[in-house]
Amino acid sequence: KSEQRRVDSYVTWPAWAPLQPRELAKAGFFYTGSDDRVQCFCCQGILRNWEAGDRAMNEHRRHFSSCPFVLNFNVGNIPIEDEDPNLPPSIPQSTPANREPTSQSPKHPQMADEQIRLSSFHLWPSSTAVAPMHLAKAGFFYTMVADNVKCFYCDGGLRNWEPGDEPWTEHAKWFPRCEFLLQQRGDDYVQGVQARFPNLHAQQQGLSCFICAGRPAPRPQASQSTLAVEMQSQVVSGVLEMGFDPNIVRNAVQQRLREHGSGYTSAHELVVAVLDLEEEEERMEHSSQGGTGAGPEEGAAKKQKDFEQLKKELDKYKDERTCKICMDAEVNIVFIPCGHLAVCANCAASVRRCPICRASIRGTVRTYMS
Repeated sequence: KSEQRRVDSYVTWPAWAPLQPRELAKAGFFYTGSDDRVQCFCCQGILRNWEAGDRAMNEHRRHFSSCPFVLNFNVGNIPIEDEDPNLPPSIPQSTPANREPTSQSPKHPQMADEQIRLSSFHLWPSSTAVAPMHLAKAGFFYTMVADNVKCFYCDGGLRNWEPGDEPWTEHAKWFPRCEFLLQQRGDDYVQGVQARFPNLHAQQQGLSCFICAGRPAPRPQASQSTLAVEMQSQVVSGVLEMGFDPNIVRNAVQQRLREHGSGYTSAHELVVAVLDLEEEEERMEHSSQGGTGAGPEEGAAKKQKDFEQLKKELDKYKDERTCKICMDAEVNIVFIPCGHLAVCANCAASVRRCPICRASIRGTVRTYMS
């Protein structure tokens, strides 16, 4: 956060680069040590391929317009003129003497400003019943998935919004201990909401998952809550996209939770379990029909065909998530301005053009696959 520390990072800055370290550091960037790649200390945005005439702050604002530093919010930046010469350079002047426990700090501090939360809803589905301005006011930002939102402070997630749902009420109903909620609405409001839904707090205590907003419902068993969370995971979603019967997939996940206490971590494991359940159902159906139906040769041929189709789907699924450069690591870097997600962080440093569309790369943003 110290501008002087950012300037110091440019000790190996290439002489051919057109911009000066002082300007880049003032615009929030520190040097990554690779080519002319710089990174913002606040939003973590990366820019490179600087050209004569570029202005550091203008490029920062153009590519990362939602960055709190660019928006002039208090993010703890320490300009050079404000440096305290009596402090070691590694300790920012704004560091408090008695830091609050982590549990009392926002989980997503970059979303602490209401306007920044509101800007996250630019792709919010227009058919959704609740307006973004009300969600942002209640502390929520959009996760870019369906109608899923999260509180910037307590990390509580809500989804499946319906007409009549009120964000503050849902916040108080499901996450009554959120400090932001208590500060904004007070204990009396939260206790009043809890009194209307007395069984919900115990149900959700300790869960950091997305909850269906709106309808009051009987308290489900813990296993049902865990199953609902697992059914929304990336692994399960990928297998469902392959065309498998959702009921069989659900049974496979439920069986896994019952036997191991945790869900599947790879699509391949889940697919094998689903195929086993399908085979078991076919065997039971065949037995109930007294052995009538397709012969063993025909059944074997069908299974072989299904297996080959499945292998193609798995290969395609794996290819979409594999770095197009090293063909090994998982993709996690989005190129700017083309928007392609094609390479891993290690390989991104060595390419200047997108391997998919061949567009020149002006910046990168790291993304995390769940």
